[in-house]
Amino acid sequence: MLLFFSLHVHIIITSEKWSDPMFFLPTVSILLIIALLLDPTESIGAAKNGLMLWFHTILPSLLPFIIGSNVLFASGGVSFFEKIFSPIMKPLFNVPGKSAFAWIMGLVSGYPMGAKIIAQLRVDREITDLQAQRLLAFCNNSGPFFILGAVGVGMLKDEGLGYFLLVVHFLSSLLMGILFRFYGQDQFKVSNGSRDSISSTASIGEVLGKSVTSAM
Repeated sequence: MLLFFSLHVHIIITSEKWSDPMFFLPTVSILLIIALLLDPTESIGAAKNGLMLWFHTILPSLLPFIIGSNVLFASGGVSFFEKIFSPIMKPLFNVPGKSAFAWIMGLVSGYPMGAKIIAQLRVDREITDLQAQRLLAFCNNSGPFFILGAVGVGMLKDEGLGYFLLVVHFLSSLLMGILFRFYGQDQFKVSNGSRDSISSTASIGEVLGKSVTSAM
């Protein structure tokens, strides 16, 4: 069985069709399924360990921050952060003050909140395409709870390494933002309107409900 599998892999790799994407991806998928069938016990054990790691470590480290970020966004957090960080966003990163919410939440909440907030700001025409591209370079980061809890303590079993990775991560985000301030030239202006919340008449319960649904 193993000899047949090895021979099949050799034939596929040496085939001229190997460079064709329409042939490559289905073939790799089939080989992965065969590999799982060859050792089902190990495959099931690895899948179980991965699922438990996600449930006990990754999910608790991300979900509360994602819900909190959605609540902030829906309740006027963009304008709040704009007032505080606007003096540094344009000189440092060459992006408008509204972008501060995406940067701060990307650092605090982690993936995928930075990118999600940037996308929503673009849909609302608060930023241009080019500004969104600049922001994506440094706003979509791992959160501190994930780095310290999931990676540092949960995976590496060393809290000190977690703090080291956190500092490196934050400094890298800052450096990328400064470097990408020189990227491109703005082609058009965004709308002058502001968006303080999803709905000015929405109740706290509605805001919280939408935030939890969005997080899931």
